[in-house]
Amino acid sequence: MMERFDHRHYVPMLRARQGEFGALSEIGVPSKSKMTPLFDVPAAPWDFDKDAPSKPIHEYLPAFPEKIRKSWGHGFCFVDLLDLEGEFMPDGGHPVSSFFKQATDEDMNAIPVVGLQRSQQYLIAVRDTVRRDGRGVCVRVDNSDLENPGSLSNGLNDLLTFLGLKREQCDLIFDLKTITPETRGPIVFAMNTILGLLPGIENWRTLTLAGSSFPDSMMDVPAHTFHQLPRVEWEIWSAITTRGGVPRLPTYGDYGVASPSSMGEGVDPRMMRMSANLRYTLEPTWLLLKGRNVRDHGYEQFRELCKLLVGSEYFRGQDFSWGDNFIFQASQELAGPGNASTWRKVGTSHHLALVKHQIANLFG
Repeated sequence: MMERFDHRHYVPMLRARQGEFGALSEIGVPSKSKMTPLFDVPAAPWDFDKDAPSKPIHEYLPAFPEKIRKSWGHGFCFVDLLDLEGEFMPDGGHPVSSFFKQATDEDMNAIPVVGLQRSQQYLIAVRDTVRRDGRGVCVRVDNSDLENPGSLSNGLNDLLTFLGLKREQCDLIFDLKTITPETRGPIVFAMNTILGLLPGIENWRTLTLAGSSFPDSMMDVPAHTFHQLPRVEWEIWSAITTRGGVPRLPTYGDYGVASPSSMGEGVDPRMMRMSANLRYTLEPTWLLLKGRNVRDHGYEQFRELCKLLVGSEYFRGQDFSWGDNFIFQASQELAGPGNASTWRKVGTSHHLALVKHQIANLFG
C-alpha cells in the first residue's frame, strides 16, 4: 500500500508520451522519491488517410505498462485511462482491466485513476482492479465537480461506497485544469472554502491540488524573443499552503510544460505548422522562446534558440538538470538538433527539477 505524502511532495500530471517518459528516465532515485506522477494514457493517434485509429486498442495499449515501468521503475504512480472510454478489448474486457492486470504482472505499483463522471463500465473495471491489487484508487475531481461542495461530498461518498474503499485507502486530486491570471483570486477563495468545509478532508491518503496556466498554443508568441507568462498554478498553490488556515495542506501538482487541453491532438498533422520552441520554466513564470516552423526551416534552428537561452540571465546552468545540460550542449553544437519529442523531454526535465527545487526551498 502506498504511504501518505504531504505538501512537500510533487504530483506531475503527464501525457504518457515519449518526451515525458524520457525526462522521467533521467531522474535519479532520490528525486523520484519526492514525486508521484500521474500518467494520462492518450487514445491511439488517428490515421487521417484511413480515417481510423492508427492501431486497434489490443495492439496499442499493451506497450504502455512497459513504457511507464522503464521510465519510472517500480515506484508508485497514478494512471488515468479516461481517453480510452468507450473502447473495449476484443474479448469485451475494459481497457482498465487489461492495463492494470499487465501492470501487476510486470511488478508495477500503478494506482487506477477514477472520477465522478466515469461510465459504469469504467467504475466496475476499477473496482475489480482495486479488489485484486489492493493498492487503492486515485479520485480525480474535475473543476466542474467543484461548483457545489455539498454535491461533491455526496458524490465522493457514493463513489467510495461503490468501490468498497475508505478515504484512508484513496488519493484525492482537485484538478483545476486550465487556469488564468484572472481566475487566481476566485480559485484561492474557492479552494480555501472547499478544503475547509469538505468532510473528512484529513482522512484521504493523499491530497493534491493541480492545474496549469501553460498556453494552449504558441501562435501569439513572437519569434526569437523571450516571452514570459505567469505560472498561475504555482501562485495559487503557494498562496494556499503558505497562508495556512485550512485543515490540510495540499500537495502541488501541474501538467509539466503542457496545457491540459492537449492542443493539437486529433488535428491532421498534414495541416499543422509546428514551430521550434523552447519551454523553459522559471520560478514565477513560463519562459517561451519560439523559432519558425520546422516543416520549412528544420530542427537545426533549435541550436540557435539554445544559444539565445544559454547567453541570457534566465539559464540555470548546465548542471541543473539533464535538460539544461542538453540545452548547453546544443548551444555548443555538440548535441541535437533532435525532434519534437527530444525538446519535450528537455523542457520536462528542466521543469521537474525546477519544481522540486521550488518546493524544497519553500518549506525547507
